[in-house]
Amino acid sequence: MFDETSTRKYSDNISFNPNIFNDKNFKYADCSTCSKKLGLDTYQDTNGFFTEYSKTIPSEDMAEVFSHLITDRYQNTNDNILNQKVEFIKDKLSKIDNTFEF
Repeated sequence: MFDETSTRKYSDNISFNPNIFNDKNFKYADCSTCSKKLGLDTYQDTNGFFTEYSKTIPSEDMAEVFSHLITDRYQNTNDNILNQKVEFIKDKLSKIDNTFEF
């Protein structure tokens, strides 16, 4: 499992730039508190995002992807953008701990 040392060792090298996945016209807010997008309910029609809040800033988008993976709320869908984000997170986590399983 993750420990503080391994997390610190790799966290600086994990650069999550979801804009490489998102629709080219999508723009995050300047900060998570600069937005009124606070909803944490999982979308039925995800369209690249699990929740309204995941649209605030890239780090919250990554956190929502991780949250849905770790709580087993993710199911592979036809949402290509979201599936790419999920695979990105899984790939980076496997580099920190290759025994970790969702």
